[in-house]
Amino acid sequence: MPRRRSNAADNSNILAIRAPPHLELCLGYNGVPATNPRLRGIVEVRAPGGVPIPLVYITISLRARESIAYVQPGRSGLAQAVGAANQRYNHDRVVGKEILLWQVSSGVREGYAEVLSMDIPFVFPLAQQDEVEWMQQADLPNTQQSKGAAPPAPLQPPGRVIDRLPATLSHPSRSTTYELVATLHSANAPAQRSAIEVILERFDTLPSWGMFRRPLRAVTRGTDHVLEIEATLTRRCVGPGESVVVDVHVRGNPDWPEKASKVKIDHLSLSVEQEVRARVEEFQEPLVRTKRVAKARLDMSGLKLGDQANGSTGGVHQRISVQMPGGALGQRSATAAADIDNPIISNTDLRTSVNLQQEGYLDADPSTVAGATQNFTTRAFLYDVDFVVRLKVAVRGAKDVWVSMPIVVSQYGSNEAESILDAVEQAVYEAYDDPPFVPGVDGDITVEWAAKRVSGPGGIPRPPESPSKRVLMD
Repeated sequence: MPRRRSNAADNSNILAIRAPPHLELCLGYNGVPATNPRLRGIVEVRAPGGVPIPLVYITISLRARESIAYVQPGRSGLAQAVGAANQRYNHDRVVGKEILLWQVSSGVREGYAEVLSMDIPFVFPLAQQDEVEWMQQADLPNTQQSKGAAPPAPLQPPGRVIDRLPATLSHPSRSTTYELVATLHSANAPAQRSAIEVILERFDTLPSWGMFRRPLRAVTRGTDHVLEIEATLTRRCVGPGESVVVDVHVRGNPDWPEKASKVKIDHLSLSVEQEVRARVEEFQEPLVRTKRVAKARLDMSGLKLGDQANGSTGGVHQRISVQMPGGALGQRSATAAADIDNPIISNTDLRTSVNLQQEGYLDADPSTVAGATQNFTTRAFLYDVDFVVRLKVAVRGAKDVWVSMPIVVSQYGSNEAESILDAVEQAVYEAYDDPPFVPGVDGDITVEWAAKRVSGPGGIPRPPESPSKRVLMD
């Protein structure tokens, strides 16, 4: 089963958030709306020392905090190294809206109710409506569909799309964390708050999804038009420690058969680069940093294309692979050991690059690539993390040819993803059979007044109070 943890961090003895007995706080699978991802728990109110609390209303909200470290453009290398740690941009936001769980009845003259204890079961949805609408338009995922057919919504629509709830990330240069916060408002007293950390993961980038199993093909010609390279990425998504495999077909331009036949292939090199784009308000353009996380080289010993260099079946066919870093912090593959610690910026002849002196770039990470827990494809409010596979065909008698293809890096390997996908399917069927839930109170509210203890279905019977309607606070 996937790891979905929550650590309690109560800020007062009056208010607390608990998971239901013998159950997890997080239900469903974030990133797969068909599973109804949600948080379900209980807000507990306890009067300290038996002194009644003049309670007015109670709310709950999910807060996301993102942080990105960056280097200001135009600074020297030494200034960047010294000042990188001080340049950090933070952004806090409330996910969705704050939900009103309980409020005193409007008919109470005092404007508050004296409470000794109260237990409010709640449910907080994690799926956003536009994610569900996109899923319905794409007809995926669906309980009638076969295994592995659901595509990740954030990766499919054109343009940049921000994941509503990116996975929790803790990295020296970037982070995303979540807190579930309950707030108690009482008469003539400051608001009391209690928060627990919520660790979220996204399950729409599992390598087992059907869309990731289809090969990705790219065809590129050299700048001198002598060679044509067809590269096929066998898998569009990989997990930590897995191999990125590319099938390469080198053939000549049929319009120039004589030039192509004289070309000799020196070597093939395959690398995976991590691209981090940070969005800071003071800069109009995103700040981009690129790091090579894995690299492999295959010596071709000057193999000559010869007379069979042309045509769809002629030329040279070769397979090359590179292993992604993975495992615990600091582990990395042998092929990537020589390059993983060196940040690189690709040349202008490979792709559109960022001018470091004009646009700036992110600070160098003090640690190596951390593998599954810290390096994966994600899109947050402040930053994006993407990965690109770059293939270089080094030749003699013509210009070298480069091919670039995007790849998704998952938090999970293929074997673990298979078991998770089985659980996702089961959750889809269960969510399909369950009745729709309304955000807010989820069950009976139990309250102990200063005089007596009463409970009733859906809330607290009158007099003296009544449960609030399940409404959202703007």
